[in-house]
Amino acid sequence: MVKLSTWLFGFPLAIVIIVFAISNRTSVDFELWPFPYTVNMPVYVAVLGVSVPAFILGGFVSWVSSGKVRKENRKRAKRIKELEKQIIQIKKDTEKEQENSEIPEVLL
Repeated sequence: MVKLSTWLFGFPLAIVIIVFAISNRTSVDFELWPFPYTVNMPVYVAVLGVSVPAFILGGFVSWVSSGKVRKENRKRAKRIKELEKQIIQIKKDTEKEQENSEIPEVLL
């Protein structure tokens, strides 16, 4: 399923990026104001050069902000495993008790 969703969203996104790069090949000059440097580059390099790091930074911020939820989920999963072990032990104990207890047969 993950592979299918990757193809459904990744492939069209790649096509859009390629079309954007092909249609925006004109050069522009970028000046970083307090510095005396000027950089000449295509528009698509400037746009994608800012978009990709911003996308990665956004993913990182999202991952960090969900840290509390992931921690709570790990605690709950650990507690569930402990409870499942207790349930198994209780079932074993009750089975042993039933086997060991002799119920007298009622004579009719």
